[in-house]
Amino acid sequence: MFLLKCINSKIIRLNIFLLFFVISLIIINNCSDDKNIKQISSDYNCDDFNDPEIWDTRYRIAKTSYLEGSYEDALEVYNNILIDAYNTANKLKIILTKENIGLLYIKMGKYQFAEKTFNEIEFELHKMKKQGRPNIKYLATNYENIGRLQKKLKKYSDSTRSFETALNIYIKCKQLNRVIICLNHIGANYFHEGKYDESLNYFVKAAYVDRTNSYKISLSLSYFYLGKIYILKKDYKKAKYYLHNALRLDRERKSTDNIFQDLKLIAEIYVLEDNWLKAQNYYSLCYEVLKNIDKKKLWVDDQIINVLNNLINLYKKTKDEKSFKYYQDELDKFRISK
Repeated sequence: MFLLKCINSKIIRLNIFLLFFVISLIIINNCSDDKNIKQISSDYNCDDFNDPEIWDTRYRIAKTSYLEGSYEDALEVYNNILIDAYNTANKLKIILTKENIGLLYIKMGKYQFAEKTFNEIEFELHKMKKQGRPNIKYLATNYENIGRLQKKLKKYSDSTRSFETALNIYIKCKQLNRVIICLNHIGANYFHEGKYDESLNYFVKAAYVDRTNSYKISLSLSYFYLGKIYILKKDYKKAKYYLHNALRLDRERKSTDNIFQDLKLIAEIYVLEDNWLKAQNYYSLCYEVLKNIDKKKLWVDDQIINVLNNLINLYKKTKDEKSFKYYQDELDKFRISK
């Protein structure tokens, strides 16, 4: 019933517009004025996306090390794979391994090394093209990864151009899962530049394509940013709609960090609406979630202090002495423990 109330004529009109957008995505490569995109379209074959996956059991070992935060160990494994790939002249394996190394460098904050690695991939792809064996799949992925790097460096306009180039390839080759990811990245770039209308446009498109194709790749992320944008626009009803949907998806996936972020934004909306009781409820939920997040994460301590202070202030406003004392004691105990 709640969802039915949220569906109004404006949303229906918006969905019709978005349907035309999806159609335009499919044909955009034929009407683009970008000479580089036309060149890409004529020189590359979308069959590259159907190539069998390159696999090496050591990739799994590297991924495990990565997930455990052992980045140097992961890098060592990838470098060993890379040596073998060069020894066997396996071009695609060289590129795939370098992709992983480049992304690892981004995670490690070694941005110059990441840039060098992605430039090396570009050189390898150029050689393959000259030899009559271009590969559009790896070309698109490299543009996407360069966009990620530029985003980290806060070069948002450059990042958007890189993602747009990748996006056009994915549209041409009907790789909708990658289309969604690129749309979200472009939306985030515009958000960080303070261009909220442009950002909203891309996140709505990403959410629509994601939802209508049942991918749910990054649907909660799209909803989360839409919630943030509508908070800035002071449209709290829409903000809560999107954030509650993000929260539902994150709970389904048990994404604890994201659940906390969703709850915190919803609590902040209720503060803005002077709804102290609702705000107390959502900040309390935030605090319970924070207790279960790995304390090794650098941001957790600051957020615990922030949430507890918000709860103390809210219970002071509502003159709930018992709850006020409880959270004040929690804050004191936390500070002593540190």
